[in-house]
Amino acid sequence: MKLKIFLIVNFLFFFYNSNSQVVTKTLKTVNVVPTRDFYLNGEARSTFGTGVQYHVVTVELPENTVEWHYALSTTSNENQQASINLTSQLARIIDRTGLTSLAINSLFTPQGRHTCNVFLLADANSGRSFFNGQSNWRHYTKYGAMGIANGVISIREKGFFTQGTWYIGFKNPTITQGMNITVEVTAIVEESNVDNSVWEKTKIDQFYNLILPVFKKQFGDEKGQNFADCFVDKFTQKFKPEDFQSMPEYKMRNLMIEFGKECGIE
Repeated sequence: MKLKIFLIVNFLFFFYNSNSQVVTKTLKTVNVVPTRDFYLNGEARSTFGTGVQYHVVTVELPENTVEWHYALSTTSNENQQASINLTSQLARIIDRTGLTSLAINSLFTPQGRHTCNVFLLADANSGRSFFNGQSNWRHYTKYGAMGIANGVISIREKGFFTQGTWYIGFKNPTITQGMNITVEVTAIVEESNVDNSVWEKTKIDQFYNLILPVFKKQFGDEKGQNFADCFVDKFTQKFKPEDFQSMPEYKMRNLMIEFGKECGIE
């Protein structure tokens, strides 16, 4: 009988280490680039050294980003920052709808005064080339916009586009008209929350299916199933997942022996 007890002990450690506690996933907003503004001159003025025509915003996405959004709006006067509030808008959407496409489309940005061109640049080298007004840069057309005065651009394609560092390029396409551009970037991050006070049903079933053959082989089908039912009931009723986080193996072994006696296993 000792051999069977040791087998059950090993099963229990495997069971607990397989995340037997309930895990829930939640979404939260992370303000990756707080609201900022910058002034871009037209091509003619920047050519003669009066201001710049290009600007790049670096976006370092946090781990477990599932999607991210950047919003912009343009104004006429330098340092005239628009009020975007992208992060707070997204937080309200998460609470109410869980990020449906319809809700994302309802995001508000202040009406812009002038149009600019925006590019999601492919890499750091493209970011540097774009910033310096050179032509050897690459971008992803799907996540940029030409002739946009205000709006939100959403990157909801998981995997490659939702990890690492990205660069958003802004260009004033006019000849003489300057414009102030306000931008904000927000990531949606998925968090795993572990509840160590509750057993997850699928893990309980997994544990039961692990020990059932052991009991049946030792005691026969009917008696073995009764013992397995009793054993799992006592195990889950008297203890929570958190109780096993620091329990040494000898205590676990003694616990198994105690459960066995209570269930009538000699």
